[in-house]
Amino acid sequence: MKKQNKRYPKGYFVSLGIALGLPLGIPLWLTLKNPGMMGAGIAIGVAIGTAMESQYNKNPRSLTVQEKRNRKIATFGGLIILLLGLVGFLSIFFGII
Repeated sequence: MKKQNKRYPKGYFVSLGIALGLPLGIPLWLTLKNPGMMGAGIAIGVAIGTAMESQYNKNPRSLTVQEKRNRKIATFGGLIILLLGLVGFLSIFFGII
């Protein structure tokens, strides 16, 4: 069987690396009681994603209009979830609730 060369959009593997690195950083954060370790997990994910991007996506395709729209919506949704989590964390931390 021939191996098909599937083309992915630019940045596909980097975003995949970030999505996998974040869950790696959260246990580090909780274990070491250092919130900066969550950033270390994301950094590891970016490094792995960049390596995968250069190896498996040598000829990336451009994003379609629908994919650009979906990324904007996902980014906006992620920011809202981040802000809600930050508000919840601060309210618990400062004992407002």
